[in-house]
Amino acid sequence: NEVATEKLMARNFILQSVKYWVEEYRVDGFRFDLMGLIDTDLMATITEEVKAINPHAIIYGEPWGGYGADILTGKGDQRGLGFGCFNDNVRNAIRGSTDGTDPGYAMGIASDRPAVQDGLEGAINDFTDGPEETINYISAHDNYTWWDKLDWRWNPTLPPPGHSEETLIRMNRFGISMVLLGQGIPFLHAGSEFLRTKRVGDPDDPSNDEESIRNSYNAGDDVNQLDWARRVQYDDVVQYYQGLVALRMARPEFRLATAQEIETNQTFLTGLDGGAIAYTLADVTPDDDWGEILVIHNPSNQEVMVPLPAGQWAAVVDPETAGTSVLASHVSPAADPLDLPAPPRGTMVLYQEAAPALQLNLFQNPVLDRYLTVAVNARDESIVHADVVINGEDLVLEQITPGSWLGRYTLSESGELVITVAAGDLVLTRTVSAWDLDGGASFASGDGVLSVDVPAGARPGGWLVLADRAGRPDLPRGAWLLGAPGARLLAPAVLRAQPAASGQVFQLFRDGAWTALPTTVAEDGTLEARTAELGLIRLAPGQAVPVATRLLGNAPNPFNPQTSIRFALSPADAGDRVSLRVYDVRGKLVRTLVDGALPAGEHAVVWDGRDGRGRAAASGVYLYRLETGRQALSGRMLMLK
Repeated sequence: NEVATEKLMARNFILQSVKYWVEEYRVDGFRFDLMGLIDTDLMATITEEVKAINPHAIIYGEPWGGYGADILTGKGDQRGLGFGCFNDNVRNAIRGSTDGTDPGYAMGIASDRPAVQDGLEGAINDFTDGPEETINYISAHDNYTWWDKLDWRWNPTLPPPGHSEETLIRMNRFGISMVLLGQGIPFLHAGSEFLRTKRVGDPDDPSNDEESIRNSYNAGDDVNQLDWARRVQYDDVVQYYQGLVALRMARPEFRLATAQEIETNQTFLTGLDGGAIAYTLADVTPDDDWGEILVIHNPSNQEVMVPLPAGQWAAVVDPETAGTSVLASHVSPAADPLDLPAPPRGTMVLYQEAAPALQLNLFQNPVLDRYLTVAVNARDESIVHADVVINGEDLVLEQITPGSWLGRYTLSESGELVITVAAGDLVLTRTVSAWDLDGGASFASGDGVLSVDVPAGARPGGWLVLADRAGRPDLPRGAWLLGAPGARLLAPAVLRAQPAASGQVFQLFRDGAWTALPTTVAEDGTLEARTAELGLIRLAPGQAVPVATRLLGNAPNPFNPQTSIRFALSPADAGDRVSLRVYDVRGKLVRTLVDGALPAGEHAVVWDGRDGRGRAAASGVYLYRLETGRQALSGRMLMLK
């Protein structure tokens, strides 16, 4: 598996291939298998040139080689170069070795505490210059799955009867909580959320030997498949994983960007029993009701007492449930702080409930929309002065009540508005954009997802302020505030977005509820809608209408024994008779899957690998043909038995 990356044409071949995939196919990330075989200079060049094309691309790899090869890029060599490494230090600390029977911290081994703590702080005291350089994980495609390590490799070595499935599931959740709540980039092995196992299929099949299960790169579907029945069976585990992801996405405290931020905001408690780890995350969002966050990981089989700082605390994660909803409340008096019992083999997350320390609110008048009202509120009413600076210009504020100020800003130039608020020792910055609509305008949201075209004459003399979550953290995720709610345009604006997931439409918040806007989807996935009413806009699950009829491919491909053929039907073809037929390579009809009218939208039709008489079709290449009254489209698929 070695390659001489120091050779000029070898390195050029690798670099040009990667850049081609980025430019031509929009590939936005690369994981280098056995990255240890690639020299560090080449990895740095790849990273630099890929990120020059797409600054948001993610690049990481395995910092090892294999079978005694020299390691050219190992853990630590990536420091400051913009790419990351799999962190096998924290992996082994949490689960034990990948293939052996030895346990790790998640199974109660308190001696692994220091290595786990290194991982939880983004390995900044181990091998990284910052959290973006560590890929935290507990299992991947190689080796035993996290569940198989617990259930198959380790549990049978214990004195009978070993641990129950309930206890092993609790350990599974405990282990993944450290991956998803630690600083750095979390990595999840597909199917982990429903306890993926490779020990499936016929146990007497020679392909299911132990080596195939452990190192399954060349094993068959029996070993490597995702068993979707387990998705239903272990739905409570799926929900736990989902809750941890939702918490991480909702709270920036779990996604600190630099080593300095981690050193400033993460503080570990000391002197805890049972090898427990507890740490606080300082409040980095003074404009919401989450104060300091406390995270507790208890690997022992007994409760551990953890001192709870004074205040009112809300628990959002325990060993059974995870998310952002409050599960329980705890009060710790300043005079006699509470010792909180942390449950065994599990994680707790609590936040200190507090009114926002500092708030900035922007209000655009729906009629006199050139004027922007700026409201500042400080929780500490003893603060007697606040400053607001907009694009370098001081704004005059009037104190309305103790801790409350108002100002009015006149919009005069299209573009970004950077608003900085300072009150006492509190500072926050928000970014929105303002657009002069007098002659029409075209602009995009700060997150780059939404673009807006307002035609000339739609609002003579009018202005529009556009805010995403960078400017209004109180907005729902995936939503934008487009102008003053209730304001109207004389001609509709065109909204476009390139969503991260298919099956979405634009919605407008109107009369206290979300209302879907008629949305079309182009061949490249771009969504488009029109609205003459301004206000809160978002993308939400829904059925967009295709602009053109097209085939969307079949999956899986190759397949055995069935595959799903997807296609989009435009309104122009929806009233016609539609047929979808399968042919062999000689052009002989095998099966008619659809023959009749269908509504406009996306459709999926399953072919079970049988012909019109119910007989199983042979392995080979097959064609599928979609016909409407206006056109015919064909695709190719491969059945492998």
